[in-house]
Amino acid sequence: MVGPLRIGYGSVVAAGSILRKDYPQGNQLIFDIPQSRDVRDFIPAAYPGFHRILENNILYLANLKALEAWYTHVRKQFFEAREFGLLIYNGVMENLALALKERLKRLKTMAEKAVSRPPEPVQSEPVDEKQTLYEHLDDIEGVFFEKIQDDVVHQNQELFLRCFAQSKGNGAMSYIEAIRQLPPDISAKGVKWLQTIVDYYCQRISTMLSSASLFKTL
Repeated sequence: MVGPLRIGYGSVVAAGSILRKDYPQGNQLIFDIPQSRDVRDFIPAAYPGFHRILENNILYLANLKALEAWYTHVRKQFFEAREFGLLIYNGVMENLALALKERLKRLKTMAEKAVSRPPEPVQSEPVDEKQTLYEHLDDIEGVFFEKIQDDVVHQNQELFLRCFAQSKGNGAMSYIEAIRQLPPDISAKGVKWLQTIVDYYCQRISTMLSSASLFKTL
């Protein structure tokens, strides 16, 4: 895999495949086996497909924030019911924070390399897109460390958590049991809530980097 890439849930990659593009549809058997050999000049920091790489990095960061929200508002209560559960929970949250910082660091490194312009003939993306990312690195980092200010996200969160609490009841149910017995309509509400979190961060970054024309489907 030459990442970052998006692979649909449930998909299987055939042996010998080298993935260089996204396969977002789920439950697929993916064959992507090179059919030819080629040798080309290596151009450091050229970043072909820069636009896709940038989008996938932002999507990854946004999904980390959605996972963080899930642990904060859903899984924490189950950890609290276990011996040493809060210690485990705190460890998970620390790892999520580290993953967020690591990805932001990688994004910064890519942006710094990308603005060291390769020779004009080999540029595969407009320099403006790379320059825009570089100039907004601190702003992007700030977005992922701010609290969400969006009524739609909060409304979907409150609706799902209320329905989840009613479904779970007051019994000593494990996390796995509570999730497995959720009715489809409540599960759909949970998916919608998490998706609004991802969409919120993608839209914030898209607005910030308006010249890059990110996430046109949002």
